Amino acid sequence: MISYESIFIVPADCSTQRIEDMIEKVKNLITSKGGQVTKIDKWGRKRLSYPIRRNREGFYVFISFDTTVSSLVAEISQIYRVSDDIIRHMTVKAPEASPVPPPSAVPAAPSAEPTTQEVKNEQQSPAPSA
Repeated sequence: MISYESIFIVPADCSTQRIEDMIEKVKNLITSKGGQVTKIDKWGRKRLSYPIRRNREGFYVFISFDTTVSSLVAEISQIYRVSDDIIRHMTVKAPEASPVPPPSAVPAAPSAEPTTQEVKNEQQSPAPSA
């Protein structure tokens, strides 16, 4: 399955019921096409960087889902476009998580400066005779 992330913005004055209806509509479309919703996150009301359709604030909703149907993304975008409640939207393929080794497994880079122990050893050792 391929993972996708979708985000949409509705006007801040939109009712909570209409936001829930839109989330439910997208969720039902994903599940009806054989996909599965992995995460729904309501980011809440935020100030927009610039006015969009005379709105200065919007309510952000993030949806993460997995699917094998490539045409599902186009169908979701179509729902977003025809809805009067959505002022911006974007759906992208989620980046694959690359395994990152834990910090303790990464060896420390050798230092160019001598450590304090090395400095003490040099001071204690007798000077070579010529």
